Amino acid sequence: MKNSTTSNSRPNQTTVPAYPEHPELHSRRLRRAWLEEAEVLMRSGCELDARGEAVLFKAMHGCAFEAAAAQRRGRAVDLQHALERHQRIQEFLVDRNIGLVYEMRRRAHVVNVDSDDLNSEGFWTLVQSVLHFDPWRGYKFSTYACTSILRSYLLLAKKTRRRMGRFDLLKEEVDPRSMVAMLQSDLDTQEMVARLRKVLRENTARLTATERFVIERRMLHAPTEKAETLESIGEKFNLSKERVRQIQLLAIGKLRASMERFVGERREAVDGSSSPNGATPYHRRRGVSGGPDFAATSSGGAAAGAGPCCILAA
Repeated sequence: MKNSTTSNSRPNQTTVPAYPEHPELHSRRLRRAWLEEAEVLMRSGCELDARGEAVLFKAMHGCAFEAAAAQRRGRAVDLQHALERHQRIQEFLVDRNIGLVYEMRRRAHVVNVDSDDLNSEGFWTLVQSVLHFDPWRGYKFSTYACTSILRSYLLLAKKTRRRMGRFDLLKEEVDPRSMVAMLQSDLDTQEMVARLRKVLRENTARLTATERFVIERRMLHAPTEKAETLESIGEKFNLSKERVRQIQLLAIGKLRASMERFVGERREAVDGSSSPNGATPYHRRRGVSGGPDFAATSSGGAAAGAGPCCILAA
Protein backbone atom coordinates (compact mmCIF):
# COMPACT_ATOMS: atom_id res chain seq x y z
CA MET A 1 0.00 0.00 0.00
CA LYS A 2 1.55 3.23 -1.14
CA ASN A 3 1.47 5.88 1.57
CA SER A 4 -0.58 9.02 1.15
CA THR A 5 1.35 12.09 0.12
CA THR A 6 1.00 15.78 0.78
CA SER A 7 2.09 18.81 -1.14
CA ASN A 8 4.79 20.72 0.69
CA SER A 9 4.99 23.63 -1.77
CA ARG A 10 1.64 25.17 -0.85
CA PRO A 11 0.31 26.44 2.47
CA ASN A 12 -2.97 24.49 2.09
CA GLN A 13 -1.67 20.95 1.86
CA THR A 14 -3.86 18.34 0.20
CA THR A 15 -3.65 14.77 1.42
CA VAL A 16 -3.80 12.13 -1.30
CA PRO A 17 -5.34 8.79 -0.22
CA ALA A 18 -3.15 5.71 -0.11
CA TYR A 19 -3.45 3.06 -2.83
CA PRO A 20 -1.94 -0.42 -3.34
CA GLU A 21 1.00 -0.79 -5.69
CA HIS A 22 -0.10 -2.76 -8.76
CA PRO A 23 1.04 -2.64 -12.41
CA GLU A 24 -2.54 -2.27 -13.67
CA LEU A 25 -2.79 1.15 -12.05
CA HIS A 26 -0.23 2.50 -14.53
CA SER A 27 -2.54 1.72 -17.48
CA ARG A 28 -4.64 4.77 -18.35
CA ARG A 29 -6.96 2.61 -20.48
CA LEU A 30 -7.76 0.31 -17.55
CA ARG A 31 -8.31 3.23 -15.18
CA ARG A 32 -10.79 4.79 -17.61
CA ALA A 33 -12.63 1.48 -18.06
CA TRP A 34 -12.90 0.90 -14.28
CA LEU A 35 -14.22 4.42 -13.71
CA GLU A 36 -16.84 4.15 -16.45
CA GLU A 37 -18.09 0.81 -15.14
CA ALA A 38 -18.06 2.13 -11.56
CA GLU A 39 -20.27 5.05 -12.59
CA VAL A 40 -22.75 2.61 -14.16
CA LEU A 41 -22.79 0.43 -11.04
CA MET A 42 -23.35 3.37 -8.70
CA ARG A 43 -26.19 4.75 -10.84
CA SER A 44 -27.92 1.40 -11.21
CA GLY A 45 -28.17 0.72 -7.48
CA CYS A 46 -28.23 -3.03 -8.11
CA GLU A 47 -26.74 -5.62 -5.78
CA LEU A 48 -22.98 -5.90 -6.18
CA ASP A 49 -21.38 -9.20 -7.07
CA ALA A 50 -17.73 -10.01 -6.47
CA ARG A 51 -16.64 -8.64 -9.85
CA GLY A 52 -18.59 -5.38 -9.48
CA GLU A 53 -17.16 -4.88 -6.00
CA ALA A 54 -13.62 -5.38 -7.29
CA VAL A 55 -14.23 -2.90 -10.13
CA LEU A 56 -15.37 -0.24 -7.68
CA PHE A 57 -12.28 -0.68 -5.52
CA LYS A 58 -9.99 -0.63 -8.55
CA ALA A 59 -11.68 2.55 -9.81
CA MET A 60 -11.26 4.17 -6.37
CA HIS A 61 -7.55 3.28 -6.20
CA GLY A 62 -7.16 4.44 -9.79
CA CYS A 63 -8.49 7.86 -8.75
CA ALA A 64 -5.98 7.94 -5.89
CA PHE A 65 -3.21 7.06 -8.35
CA GLU A 66 -4.26 9.89 -10.68
CA ALA A 67 -4.52 12.32 -7.76
CA ALA A 68 -0.96 11.51 -6.70
CA ALA A 69 0.27 11.99 -10.27
CA ALA A 70 -1.56 15.32 -10.59
CA GLN A 71 -0.11 16.49 -7.30
CA ARG A 72 3.44 15.69 -8.37
CA ARG A 73 2.93 17.65 -11.60
CA GLY A 74 1.25 20.59 -9.88
CA ARG A 75 -2.08 20.19 -11.69
CA ALA A 76 -4.55 21.50 -9.13
CA VAL A 77 -7.69 21.06 -11.26
CA ASP A 78 -6.91 17.43 -12.14
CA LEU A 79 -6.05 16.78 -8.50
CA GLN A 80 -9.39 18.15 -7.31
CA HIS A 81 -11.38 16.13 -9.86
CA ALA A 82 -9.55 12.90 -8.97
CA LEU A 83 -10.14 13.44 -5.25
CA GLU A 84 -13.84 14.13 -5.81
CA ARG A 85 -14.25 10.91 -7.80
CA HIS A 86 -12.33 8.99 -5.13
CA GLN A 87 -14.54 10.42 -2.38
CA ARG A 88 -17.74 9.58 -4.24
CA ILE A 89 -16.76 5.93 -4.75
CA GLN A 90 -15.51 5.62 -1.17
CA GLU A 91 -18.78 6.94 0.27
CA PHE A 92 -20.75 4.56 -1.95
CA LEU A 93 -18.74 1.55 -0.74
CA VAL A 94 -19.06 2.58 2.91
CA ASP A 95 -22.82 3.05 2.55
CA ARG A 96 -23.20 -0.36 0.86
CA ASN A 97 -21.26 -2.15 3.62
CA ILE A 98 -22.43 -0.27 6.71
CA GLY A 99 -24.53 -3.26 7.76
CA LEU A 100 -21.30 -5.15 8.52
CA VAL A 101 -20.76 -2.89 11.54
CA TYR A 102 -24.08 -3.86 13.14
CA GLU A 103 -23.69 -7.52 12.21
CA MET A 104 -20.22 -7.75 13.77
CA ARG A 105 -21.44 -5.90 16.83
CA ARG A 106 -24.19 -8.51 17.23
CA ARG A 107 -21.75 -11.40 16.82
CA ALA A 108 -19.06 -9.97 19.09
CA HIS A 109 -21.25 -9.88 22.24
CA VAL A 110 -19.10 -7.12 23.72
CA VAL A 111 -20.13 -6.23 27.28
CA ASN A 112 -19.23 -3.27 29.52
CA VAL A 113 -18.66 -1.06 26.47
CA ASP A 114 -21.02 1.77 25.60
CA SER A 115 -23.00 1.22 22.40
CA ASP A 116 -22.02 4.63 21.03
CA ASP A 117 -18.35 3.77 21.49
CA LEU A 118 -18.86 0.47 19.67
CA ASN A 119 -20.63 2.14 16.77
CA SER A 120 -17.98 4.84 16.49
CA GLU A 121 -15.18 2.26 16.52
CA GLY A 122 -16.95 0.09 13.97
CA PHE A 123 -17.69 2.93 11.54
CA TRP A 124 -14.13 4.24 11.72
CA THR A 125 -12.73 0.74 11.09
CA LEU A 126 -15.10 0.26 8.13
CA VAL A 127 -13.88 3.49 6.51
CA GLN A 128 -10.26 2.47 7.02
CA SER A 129 -11.00 -0.97 5.57
CA VAL A 130 -12.50 0.58 2.44
CA LEU A 131 -9.45 2.79 1.98
CA HIS A 132 -6.90 0.00 2.43
CA PHE A 133 -8.61 -2.98 0.79
CA ASP A 134 -6.56 -4.52 -2.03
CA PRO A 135 -8.93 -6.00 -4.68
CA TRP A 136 -6.05 -7.71 -6.53
CA ARG A 137 -5.54 -10.22 -3.71
CA GLY A 138 -8.62 -12.17 -4.73
CA TYR A 139 -10.75 -12.29 -1.58
CA LYS A 140 -14.01 -10.49 -0.84
CA PHE A 141 -14.16 -7.17 0.93
CA SER A 142 -16.64 -8.44 3.52
CA THR A 143 -14.09 -11.02 4.70
CA TYR A 144 -11.43 -8.34 5.13
CA ALA A 145 -13.77 -5.79 6.74
CA CYS A 146 -15.44 -8.21 9.16
CA THR A 147 -12.07 -9.37 10.45
CA SER A 148 -10.93 -5.79 10.95
CA ILE A 149 -14.14 -4.72 12.70
CA LEU A 150 -14.12 -7.73 15.05
CA ARG A 151 -10.49 -7.07 15.89
CA SER A 152 -11.25 -3.43 16.67
CA TYR A 153 -14.15 -4.46 18.94
CA LEU A 154 -11.93 -6.89 20.83
CA LEU A 155 -9.22 -4.28 21.29
CA LEU A 156 -11.79 -1.74 22.52
CA ALA A 157 -13.21 -4.28 24.99
CA LYS A 158 -9.70 -5.11 26.22
CA LYS A 159 -8.91 -1.42 26.79
CA THR A 160 -12.20 -0.94 28.62
CA ARG A 161 -11.60 -3.94 30.91
CA ARG A 162 -8.11 -2.70 31.64
CA ARG A 163 -9.47 0.73 32.48
CA MET A 164 -12.14 -0.76 34.73
CA GLY A 165 -9.49 -2.83 36.49
CA ARG A 166 -7.40 0.25 37.19
CA PHE A 167 -10.33 2.24 38.57
CA ASP A 168 -12.36 0.77 41.37
CA LEU A 169 -14.61 3.81 41.07
CA LEU A 170 -15.70 3.00 37.53
CA LYS A 171 -18.77 1.04 38.57
CA GLU A 172 -20.09 3.70 40.92
CA GLU A 173 -20.74 7.39 40.75
CA VAL A 174 -18.03 9.55 42.27
CA ASP A 175 -18.76 12.38 44.65
CA PRO A 176 -16.35 14.90 43.13
CA ARG A 177 -15.98 16.95 46.33
CA SER A 178 -14.93 13.89 48.34
CA MET A 179 -11.44 13.87 46.82
CA VAL A 180 -10.01 16.31 49.37
CA ALA A 181 -11.55 14.30 52.21
CA MET A 182 -10.05 11.08 50.86
CA LEU A 183 -6.60 12.60 50.62
CA GLN A 184 -6.40 14.89 53.61
CA SER A 185 -5.62 12.17 56.17
CA ASP A 186 -3.80 13.86 59.07
CA LEU A 187 -2.98 16.99 57.11
CA ASP A 188 -4.86 20.25 57.41
CA THR A 189 -7.90 20.55 55.13
CA GLN A 190 -7.14 24.13 54.15
CA GLU A 191 -3.63 23.09 53.20
CA MET A 192 -4.99 20.35 50.95
CA VAL A 193 -7.45 22.76 49.30
CA ALA A 194 -4.63 25.22 48.68
CA ARG A 195 -2.53 22.43 47.19
CA LEU A 196 -5.41 21.35 44.92
CA ARG A 197 -5.79 24.92 43.71
CA LYS A 198 -2.08 25.05 42.92
CA VAL A 199 -2.20 21.75 41.04
CA LEU A 200 -5.05 23.03 38.87
CA ARG A 201 -3.51 26.48 38.38
CA GLU A 202 -0.11 25.16 37.32
CA ASN A 203 -1.55 21.98 35.77
CA THR A 204 1.10 19.81 37.40
CA ALA A 205 -1.31 16.89 37.01
CA ARG A 206 -0.96 17.34 33.22
CA LEU A 207 -4.68 17.38 32.47
CA THR A 208 -5.70 17.62 28.85
CA ALA A 209 -8.04 20.38 27.72
CA THR A 210 -11.00 17.98 27.68
CA GLU A 211 -10.21 16.56 31.12
CA ARG A 212 -9.88 20.04 32.57
CA PHE A 213 -13.21 21.09 31.05
CA VAL A 214 -14.97 18.05 32.55
CA ILE A 215 -13.42 18.62 35.98
CA GLU A 216 -14.39 22.29 35.97
CA ARG A 217 -17.99 21.54 34.99
CA ARG A 218 -18.39 18.58 37.33
CA MET A 219 -16.25 19.43 40.36
CA LEU A 220 -15.27 23.08 40.50
CA HIS A 221 -18.60 24.80 40.27
CA ALA A 222 -19.70 27.25 42.97
CA PRO A 223 -21.36 25.73 46.05
CA THR A 224 -24.66 27.39 45.12
CA GLU A 225 -24.62 25.90 41.62
CA LYS A 226 -25.41 22.38 40.45
CA ALA A 227 -22.81 20.23 38.74
CA GLU A 228 -23.31 19.86 34.99
CA THR A 229 -24.57 16.43 34.03
CA LEU A 230 -22.56 13.89 32.07
CA GLU A 231 -25.15 13.96 29.31
CA SER A 232 -24.91 17.73 28.79
CA ILE A 233 -21.10 17.62 28.68
CA GLY A 234 -21.23 14.73 26.23
CA GLU A 235 -23.47 16.73 23.90
CA LYS A 236 -20.85 19.50 23.72
CA PHE A 237 -18.12 17.05 22.66
CA ASN A 238 -20.35 14.58 20.78
CA LEU A 239 -19.44 11.86 23.30
CA SER A 240 -21.50 9.31 25.17
CA LYS A 241 -22.31 9.64 28.86
CA GLU A 242 -20.09 6.66 29.66
CA ARG A 243 -17.13 8.16 27.80
CA VAL A 244 -17.46 11.47 29.69
CA ARG A 245 -17.52 9.54 32.96
CA GLN A 246 -14.34 7.71 31.95
CA ILE A 247 -12.65 11.04 31.13
CA GLN A 248 -13.71 12.35 34.55
CA LEU A 249 -12.18 9.33 36.28
CA LEU A 250 -8.94 9.68 34.32
CA ALA A 251 -8.72 13.33 35.39
CA ILE A 252 -9.45 12.42 39.02
CA GLY A 253 -6.72 9.78 38.84
CA LYS A 254 -4.19 12.35 37.63
CA LEU A 255 -5.22 14.85 40.32
CA ARG A 256 -5.08 12.16 42.99
CA ALA A 257 -1.59 11.13 41.86
CA SER A 258 -0.36 14.71 42.13
CA MET A 259 -1.98 15.15 45.54
CA GLU A 260 -0.57 11.85 46.80
CA ARG A 261 2.92 12.95 45.81
CA PHE A 262 2.39 15.98 47.98
CA VAL A 263 1.13 13.82 50.88
CA GLY A 264 4.13 11.52 50.54
CA GLU A 265 6.58 14.41 50.45
CA ARG A 266 5.05 15.93 53.57
CA ARG A 267 5.16 12.65 55.46
CA GLU A 268 8.72 12.00 54.37
CA ALA A 269 9.70 15.49 55.50
CA VAL A 270 8.13 14.82 58.90
CA ASP A 271 9.21 11.20 59.37
CA GLY A 272 12.52 11.28 57.52
CA SER A 273 13.61 9.39 54.44
CA SER A 274 12.83 6.09 56.22
CA SER A 275 10.82 5.11 59.27
CA PRO A 276 12.57 4.02 62.49
CA ASN A 277 11.97 0.35 61.79
CA GLY A 278 13.45 0.66 58.29
CA ALA A 279 10.14 0.54 56.43
CA THR A 280 9.88 2.18 53.06
CA PRO A 281 8.33 5.68 53.14
CA TYR A 282 4.66 6.00 52.26
CA HIS A 283 4.98 7.50 48.81
CA ARG A 284 7.67 4.98 47.77
CA ARG A 285 5.52 2.07 48.93
CA ARG A 286 2.66 3.32 46.82
CA GLY A 287 4.88 4.00 43.83
CA VAL A 288 3.81 7.65 43.75
CA SER A 289 7.31 8.94 43.04
CA GLY A 290 7.08 7.53 39.51
CA GLY A 291 3.34 8.09 39.25
CA PRO A 292 0.74 5.34 39.61
CA ASP A 293 0.09 3.09 36.68
CA PHE A 294 -3.22 4.67 35.81
CA ALA A 295 -1.60 8.08 35.40
CA ALA A 296 0.18 6.77 32.28
CA THR A 297 -2.89 5.41 30.58
CA SER A 298 -4.14 8.70 29.19
CA SER A 299 -2.38 11.10 26.90
CA GLY A 300 -0.74 13.73 29.05
CA GLY A 301 -0.05 17.28 28.14
CA ALA A 302 -0.86 20.63 29.69
CA ALA A 303 -4.26 22.03 28.88
CA ALA A 304 -4.13 25.07 26.72
CA GLY A 305 -4.67 28.31 28.57
CA ALA A 306 -4.61 26.76 32.02
CA GLY A 307 -5.04 29.78 34.25
CA PRO A 308 -6.05 30.26 37.90
CA CYS A 309 -9.13 28.28 38.87
CA CYS A 310 -11.17 30.70 40.93
CA ILE A 311 -14.42 28.76 41.16
CA LEU A 312 -13.19 26.22 43.71
CA ALA A 313 -14.83 27.21 46.97
CA ALA A 314 -12.52 27.72 49.91
